Amino acid sequence: MDDTKIEFYFSQGDLAERYHVDERTIQRWRESRKLPPATTLPSGRPAWANTVIEAHERALVGAANTDAA
Repeated sequence: MDDTKIEFYFSQGDLAERYHVDERTIQRWRESRKLPPATTLPSGRPAWANTVIEAHERALVGAANTDAA
């Protein structure tokens, strides 16, 4: 059983800041499915659970390590 809990959600702006890119880049990544699907907040804005983003980053690092071997 996974004890990982959602502690917070990243907004599109939060992800742009985290990855040092423009918010438009985050939008393009969403459209090209380079990011996991977002949850839509009641405001209509996209958001990503910290657990989803962290798992996505771990998968990317694992894929990079596999490619380098």
